[in-house]
Amino acid sequence: MFENYTDEALYILYFDNNIDALEELVKRYSDMLVLFVNKYINNMEDAEDIMMNTFMAIMLHKIKFKNHSSFKTYIFSIAKHKAIDYLRKNKLKCCFMFNIDEYNLEEQLISENLNKNIIKNLKKLPKEYEEVLYLSYFEKMKVHEISILLNKDKKQIYNLLCRGKAKLKKI
Repeated sequence: MFENYTDEALYILYFDNNIDALEELVKRYSDMLVLFVNKYINNMEDAEDIMMNTFMAIMLHKIKFKNHSSFKTYIFSIAKHKAIDYLRKNKLKCCFMFNIDEYNLEEQLISENLNKNIIKNLKKLPKEYEEVLYLSYFEKMKVHEISILLNKDKKQIYNLLCRGKAKLKKI
């Protein structure tokens, strides 16, 4: 029903009390958000709870979406902050994890041995390189979206991408 709608259009429809539009956004983003949050907290059950809390925040606090970034950046930013809050409350150390064993959905995207080696070697990189490369190549985020999400300017993101690719190539 909503296949041709953009995420931003669905979010606006939700403001007009169209619950089906929100359900479509949940379908589009729930798996991605769980996997993304799991990179921070390394606990799939809690990552699912945080994903649900992210959507609850959107439902309870209908904040008008401003086109400063994409909806994807907006929702990933909320999820990231909720993951960090979870870590603070539980006094856990924040570390962006990439656990290939728990990442079953990624298997669908991997078609060659080269990609498998890249994924295995991503976790050997420093956290900020791993995070930027993951967001860029696996979540298909643009540099300006990553810069908003990570609170860095575009130049810093370009530098991190460049240095991360160079380190990954060495590995």
